[in-house]
Amino acid sequence: MMKILNIIKAGFYDKSKQFAILMFSILFLFFIYYGASAALVPCGYGVGAPCTLCDLLVMVNNIVNFLTAISISIATIMILWGGFLLLMAAGNEEKLKSAKSVLTTAIIGLVIVLVSWIIINTLIVFFGSSSGFPWPWYQINC
Repeated sequence: MMKILNIIKAGFYDKSKQFAILMFSILFLFFIYYGASAALVPCGYGVGAPCTLCDLLVMVNNIVNFLTAISISIATIMILWGGFLLLMAAGNEEKLKSAKSVLTTAIIGLVIVLVSWIIINTLIVFFGSSSGFPWPWYQINC
C-alpha cells in the first residue's frame, strides 16, 4: 500500500508541474492576444495628430484596463490552483490550510483589483468628461 501511495505522490508532483506549465502557457497566449488587440497610446501616429489631455486620459485608462486584465487572469489561475490543492489535500490539515490560504488570498486580491478599477475609472471619466457623466461610464469619449 505504501508503494502505491509513493507512486501517487510522485505522479502528483509531476502533474502539478504540468498544470503550472499549462496555466502559464494560457496566460502567455492571453498576453499576446490582448497586447496585439489595442495600442496603449492613442495619438501621435501621424504628422497632424498631436496628443491632447484627453489622449493622456485615454492612455491611462488603457494601461489600467491592461493591468486589470492581467490581474484578473492571475487571480483566476490562483483560484484554480487553490481549488486543485484543496482537492488534492486528501484530509491532510496542513495542505488543507495551505489551499484555503491560496483561495482566500486570491479572492481578496481579485476584490481589491475590481474595486480599484471602479474607483480609478470613475475618477478618470469624471475629470476627463466635459459633457456630464457619459454612458457607458467606463469609456472615455474625446
